[in-house]
Amino acid sequence: MTVKIAFSGAHGTGKTEAADMLAAWFERRGTPVVRIPSAARICPYPVNRDATAEAQRWIWHRHALEEMDAEREARARGGVVICDRTLADCLVYSEWHGREGVPGGDWDWVEGAQAVFTGTDLDGYSLIFLTEPRGPAPADGFRDPGGEWRDVVAAFFRGWWDYVRGLREGTGLAGPPILAYEGPEQAAREAGRLACRNGRG
Repeated sequence: MTVKIAFSGAHGTGKTEAADMLAAWFERRGTPVVRIPSAARICPYPVNRDATAEAQRWIWHRHALEEMDAEREARARGGVVICDRTLADCLVYSEWHGREGVPGGDWDWVEGAQAVFTGTDLDGYSLIFLTEPRGPAPADGFRDPGGEWRDVVAAFFRGWWDYVRGLREGTGLAGPPILAYEGPEQAAREAGRLACRNGRG
């Protein structure tokens, strides 16, 4: 299986920076890296608080395609895939929008997509780091700068991943490690262990 490491969490929690640092760690060791950035940044539909069901479906499908392409490229190059979000991230936002009754389409598709993710897609990841808010939400000109909403979404992420952990444990399926992100040193340490197990160390 292709080594695929992903970062998951609310916007403004340092996913991209963490992914960039881990990619640099692999590259310094001569391992080719295929990066998958956030599909939300190129979405043609409204995102953030105003995201519609159509927008979230577009992001989900686009990210799924990019992951498949990245895995093929990584296999061909003998490298690893690093993502600054998982397929689940879009689903978590979609569930939040649906529960809040945000207008903009039918959110019923999310339940089926979540079942597919926990049943099969999750196993495609080798390691997942969960990021948390650390300080004020950065104003990057794209994501909603409101720290309050980011923190609400972050709490939603925690609950969702706790549910996934419990579901996997209840079914007896191991799945990938899902770890709270503590910083670049921890990420490098865990990635090093993973690389050794996969013959890349």
